[in-house]
Amino acid sequence: MEISNISLEKIVPSKTNPRKNFDEGQMKDLTESIKQRGILQPILVRPIGENGNRIFEIIAGERRFRAAKSAGLSEIPAIQKELSDSEVMEEQVIENLQRSDLHPLEEANGYKGLMDKHGYSADDIALKVGKSKAYIYSRLKLLALCAPAKKYFLEGRLTPSVALLFARIPDLSLQKQAVDEIFGEGEEPTYSQVLDHISRRYMMRLENAPFDSKSATLLPKAGACTTCPKRTGNQQELFSDIKRADICTDVLCFQKKKESAWVLTAKNAKEQGLSVIEGAEADKLCPYGHIEQSSGYIDFNAQCYDDPKGRTWKQILKKSAPPVTLLRNKREEVHEIVRKTELIEALKKSGVELKKESSDGKMRESMAKQRQQGKLKQAVAFKAVEVAVKKLEGYDLKDFSALIMPLVFRNANYEALWVVAKRRGLVQKRSEDSKAKLQKEIANLSEAQRKGFIAELLVSCERWSSYSGFGENFKFLCKDTNIDLQKIETEVKVTLNHAKKRR
Repeated sequence: MEISNISLEKIVPSKTNPRKNFDEGQMKDLTESIKQRGILQPILVRPIGENGNRIFEIIAGERRFRAAKSAGLSEIPAIQKELSDSEVMEEQVIENLQRSDLHPLEEANGYKGLMDKHGYSADDIALKVGKSKAYIYSRLKLLALCAPAKKYFLEGRLTPSVALLFARIPDLSLQKQAVDEIFGEGEEPTYSQVLDHISRRYMMRLENAPFDSKSATLLPKAGACTTCPKRTGNQQELFSDIKRADICTDVLCFQKKKESAWVLTAKNAKEQGLSVIEGAEADKLCPYGHIEQSSGYIDFNAQCYDDPKGRTWKQILKKSAPPVTLLRNKREEVHEIVRKTELIEALKKSGVELKKESSDGKMRESMAKQRQQGKLKQAVAFKAVEVAVKKLEGYDLKDFSALIMPLVFRNANYEALWVVAKRRGLVQKRSEDSKAKLQKEIANLSEAQRKGFIAELLVSCERWSSYSGFGENFKFLCKDTNIDLQKIETEVKVTLNHAKKRR
């Protein structure tokens, strides 16, 4: 290859150069260096056009070309090379990869150009640049960042690994929401904080989906979840940090399928002559995950505590079941419920032998046992929170925030504020006057006490327990602070038994 001096007037920048940003400070330094020492390394160009009208397109070295113009040079040393369009892009991508100051977004644009304009696959590019296919996919995914995330990324406030976590949220409005939530805390987020937040709020476990994830007709445009590219198991190169394969990363699609499944279920129930309860009436009957005792209904899938085999009412009655009503509350929980009176009548007609004769009194006794179980769970929850709070009070603020803030974004219920404040003796009752008093009391808490207060408040945003199990926030807290619920339940049982004997 021959090096020759070419007039700057005959040289044009390449439109396909991945590098779009040129740091002003670095350009000034390079310009001064060229003024003092000249061009130490020739640029790479390719000739375009016939001899009479020939110009030269820059393949590599646009920074040197710009600095040479700023330094007042009229020509620059260059190596000429005959290359096709695809070969030019290859050279540009590979050459720029060797420079540490190339931004990952510029690198990604280079890969995208090779794919869109010249038909390269991710495998082809991986071989050309000496990177893994997972690396190429990750870089390309960065192009899916919403505008605020791109801004933070270009400003250096996001690392490539953290930026990728945001980019994997397919809906731009939700992605922006996640960015606002994370950066709303005022501190630069760590990888683990962002991963934890996004995993809890923007990823759904398909194993828990209230619909058939294999169905391609539930939401025809989306198709089946099992083959969807937004399922982590179907893009292992992009989701290598997510251990579970059956995770949906499109919460909007998940919600639409959930709603569609409910509409079909309700429609089929009505066609079969069954009643369906939704809206305010459903919330009144089932506000917290279990059917209210005063509602006159029984959850047909709840355990019958009078059954020696521990079966549910549905398992006991089987074909002798009374008419079932479908209920869906504001938490989007679906329950099969039956009227108490009809359940008692069905038990009598079926001749089912329970521990004692079934009657309305027996039903009340069964419900009393359910309440007792609920009290036990609540007592366990109180004890577990007490242990967790002591641990949290010893955390530094950074570790504490990493654990607690995801819970804040999962739920918010300010009714819980008064419950926790009363339990901690900060207020006696709720009123307009006590609101100002409570604000002062919270302000006067030590940092350790405030951490404990916030932790307890967050898990109180949902009921700590229901007859169907502990709430999600509470379970997350116990898991993340290594609380042994089984051990605490044993301790609480002993305490409750002693109290019962004293009475």
